[in-house]
Amino acid sequence: MPNPFNKFTVSPRNKLAYHADGSLSLYIRHEAPSKDKETNWLHAPNDELIPMLRMYWPKDPSIQNGTWRVFTGHIANSLFRGHG
Repeated sequence: MPNPFNKFTVSPRNKLAYHADGSLSLYIRHEAPSKDKETNWLHAPNDELIPMLRMYWPKDPSIQNGTWRVFTGHIANSLFRGHG
C-alpha cells in the first residue's frame, strides 16, 4: 500500500528491535506507534487487511515438527479478513 514512509515490508533487513528475552513484536497498523517501535512498524490501511507470511527453510526443525508458532500474543484494534 502506498505510504509516506515508502516502507512495504517488515523483515530483519529493517534492523528490527527485539525484546530483552529475544521475542519480537511487530506493529502492523494504520497509526504510527511510538518512535521506539517504528522500526518494527508496517503502515497498514485503515480498513481490512490480509496479512501474508513468507516462510523460508529454517535452520532448526521447528516448522517441520510443528513447534513453531506464528502468533502467541494478541491482536488489538485490527481488522483482518480471513478464514474461520
